[in-house]
This record gives sequence, C-alpha cells and structure tokens, in this order.
Amino acid sequence: MSRKVKYTAAAILCTALLSGCNSGGCLDNQSALPKAQLYNSQGEAISVDSLQIRGVGAPGDSVLEQGRLSTFYLPMRSDAGVTSWEVAYLRKEQNPTGVCDTIEFSYRSIPYFESADCGATFRYLVTQVNTTHHFIEDVVMTDSLITNVDRTYINIILRTADEQ
Repeated sequence: MSRKVKYTAAAILCTALLSGCNSGGCLDNQSALPKAQLYNSQGEAISVDSLQIRGVGAPGDSVLEQGRLSTFYLPMRSDAGVTSWEVAYLRKEQNPTGVCDTIEFSYRSIPYFESADCGATFRYLVTQVNTTHHFIEDVVMTDSLITNVDRTYINIILRTADEQ
C-alpha cells in the first residue's frame, strides 16, 4: 500500500472516531431533573407569588428558586437515597409565623447508559414521598421513575386562600 493511501485511510479513521465522540447527536436533556407543578385542590395549575424553594442540608446557598412560581425543578442527589426541599411562603401577611413545608423524597439512583452521544445518566426511582402540611395539601408523583424527559413528575397541591 502506498504511503498516500495509508495517510488517507488514517485521516478517514481519525475523522470517524472524533465525530463519533461528540455530544452533537444528543438532543435530550442529559440530566434527570424532576419538574414540579403547583396546583390548587380543584386540580387547576396555579402560580404563587413570594415562594422560595431551598435544599435541606445542601452546602452553601441552597436557594433554588424564589419569586412567583408555577413550575420549577427539584434536582436529586445521585449519591444519596434521600433529598429534601423546603417550600417557604414569604408573604408575612399570609404567613406571619414564617412556617414552611418540607418535602422529602426517598429514591434509588439507577445508572443508565443513554447512548454513545449522550453517555451515562442517572434515573431516579422514587419509593416514598413525605411532606408537612402547613400550606401543602398533598404531593403526587405522576410517575415514580424520573428520567431525562422534560415533563412534570411532581404535582404539589397547595391550600389557597379561597379554600380556607
């Protein structure tokens, strides 16, 4: 084989290998981030002013979201079997004592090989959900297996002023 053919073959092989190792073919979300949606007890999606979501036991500033919220993401920790979030209602006139609710998720982290382009991710199988009930009426999982599909997995049903 001539030297020119060897170089051409090597160049084609390198190009094929390098193009197969990029993430350009991975169009899905690469992290399993469960989306939460707020509802009132009639099942209507709502937006709530002055809400704050904080991670319990998270290092540093654990405020994840704050302000007017209707949907938000609650990331899980792949190295833990439990993750907890505090939901605080910040309006003093409706919450003069400053109480907040805690939502605790117990789960199994499941390593999952997505594809050559996307690589490996974690899926989470939620086995139990516990919550306090100051403002939260209930927490309902729409699917206990959280994957990298961007959809609502957690419905948080709140008590609203016109229901009390």
